[in-house]
Amino acid sequence: MGQAPLGFFAQKFSGAFGGGRVGQQSDLLQSSRHGKYYAGVYGTPANGSVAAKAGSVFRASNQSTAALTAALATTYTGICLSNPIASTVNLSVKRIISQFGPAPATQINLGLITGWSSAGIVTHTTPITQIVNAYVGAATASGSILSAAAQGLVDAACTLVGTPAWDRWIGASAVSTDPTVSLDLDEDLIIPPGGYVAVGNLVAVASGFLGTIMWEEVAP
Repeated sequence: MGQAPLGFFAQKFSGAFGGGRVGQQSDLLQSSRHGKYYAGVYGTPANGSVAAKAGSVFRASNQSTAALTAALATTYTGICLSNPIASTVNLSVKRIISQFGPAPATQINLGLITGWSSAGIVTHTTPITQIVNAYVGAATASGSILSAAAQGLVDAACTLVGTPAWDRWIGASAVSTDPTVSLDLDEDLIIPPGGYVAVGNLVAVASGFLGTIMWEEVAP
C-alpha cells in the first residue's frame, strides 16, 4: 500500500486558512517575504514567558587601515575571525568585504585562509572589540549596538595556529588599483570551536587594508 500524500494547511495573513501546494516534483511552492538573513538578524520576539532575544548575526570591521601579511604567515595581520575552543556555537560565515584605501602599490591576490587547532587561537595581538550585533537596537531592547553576547573573536593581528591553508581566492587586481570585494559565502563556510578564517594576500601589503566579516552563531 502506498503512503498517502502529505496535506497541510497554513494560516494566511488575513486570518483565513488555505492549503499548501507542491509542484510537479513535490517541491513546496512558496514565496519569501524577507531576505535570507532577516530571521537570523531579527532574532526571537517576546512570546509569553519567553523574553525577546536579539538575533545572533554579528559583524566586525577593522577600525583603521591595516597591513596584510604575506601568504600563510602565522604571525598574521589583516582581519581574522576565530571561534574559541570553549565556545558553545559554530560560526556560520555569511559575508566577507574587503577594500583598500588608498590602492596598494603591489599586485593583489586576495584569498580566505582557514585553519583549526585543538587549542584554538590564543594569541590575540590586536583584538577588534567593536563587534556589532546586526540587530541595531538599544542595549535594553532585544538588540545591542555593541553586543557582548558574541562568542566569536575578531583580530586585526593574531597568531594563526594549526596548518593554515588557502580556502578560496576572492579577488585580484594590478598594481595601484583597488580590488573591492563583497563576497556572499551563502553559508558554505562553518567555523567550529578551535577554527578560524582570515583574509590574506599572496604578498605582503604594507597598509591600507579594510575588511568586514559577517557571521551567525548557531548551536552545533
